[in-house]
Amino acid sequence: MKLLACICLLLPNLASAEFAYGEYAKENNWDLLLSLGATYGGDTIAEAYYVDENNNVVDDAVLKGGGLFKASVGIDWPLVKDLRLITNAGYHVDTQFSFASTSSGNQGMWFTRFVVEALPYYQINDSFKLGGGLTYHMSNKVGGQFIGSDEKYYARYEDTLGYTGFVGYMLGESRSWIELRYTYIKYDLETAPFLASFCTANCDGSHVGLTLHWAVL
Repeated sequence: MKLLACICLLLPNLASAEFAYGEYAKENNWDLLLSLGATYGGDTIAEAYYVDENNNVVDDAVLKGGGLFKASVGIDWPLVKDLRLITNAGYHVDTQFSFASTSSGNQGMWFTRFVVEALPYYQINDSFKLGGGLTYHMSNKVGGQFIGSDEKYYARYEDTLGYTGFVGYMLGESRSWIELRYTYIKYDLETAPFLASFCTANCDGSHVGLTLHWAVL
């Protein structure tokens, strides 16, 4: 509801924005961003082997602290000339499922976290931007479901603060852009693990990522 209220308040300014980024920035308006990205890196958070009814290994799963897909919604705020601030909220997930045929169905594991960020950046020119800031990961959970049981198992990592740096490249005269980033972050296990393979302390979730930011307004 708060996000919807903010969007409604911004609509009068957004309606008059020019499509060329330089002209748009001069108007001192906001941008609503939808973002999709892929990430790679980090320690192995948990590892499991999937077996069939005869206890034969049919597949395995390795969850990485920095993987794998991320989606977010945010607002690009004006600060001063050529200096802006992105605030966003998103969802980051790494998931590994086994699709080997068994009478008990598929097996899988997943690592999910909710992410909020505050990222100031400098618009170097009409093509490039450079920035960095804080990223906060919360409700960090590993889940799993295995053969022979309908139960889903969960373990939780503590909420944690990390740091992000990025370089962005504008896509022509649209206000959309692609971003190459590096994030440094660590995780510590908060609850009991359900597998012996869990990383329990000082687990590296650092990663590189490539993200498309789509300016929808």
